[in-house]
Amino acid sequence: MSINGFAWFSRSQIRACTAILLSLLVWGLSATSSWAQTACPYATLRLDTAQAVDREAICQAAQAWSDRGYQMLVYLTDRPFSTEDEWFAHLDQVESEAGLRDLSQPDSFEKAGFAIEAQTAAANGALRVSVTYGEALYD
Repeated sequence: MSINGFAWFSRSQIRACTAILLSLLVWGLSATSSWAQTACPYATLRLDTAQAVDREAICQAAQAWSDRGYQMLVYLTDRPFSTEDEWFAHLDQVESEAGLRDLSQPDSFEKAGFAIEAQTAAANGALRVSVTYGEALYD
């Protein structure tokens, strides 16, 4: 079944992705640190932010992907990046640390990998959001 031309995503995959993105983008303004991370069996959550983030909601949204065999990464950072190239080089490193990318191979990403990455405040005030996925989602 295709949804608005996105034939490679099922309806439940679209809902799960939307839930994860909304959980990332709609966080409280609390200044509590997110370094004290709780474990999520369905995704790697790397939340390098002072923003309050509902880890449980993100973890629950990732379950549908995990149940289908996808390796999930959700990354949120407050770190500033001056250029788009710097942002993507950093994401390559984060994805490598999460086991989704092999930096020794050009353009490699885990076949069943799925990463949602966001920066809370870019230098120009815009929010940067990246979604990276492996070949298993091409079909």
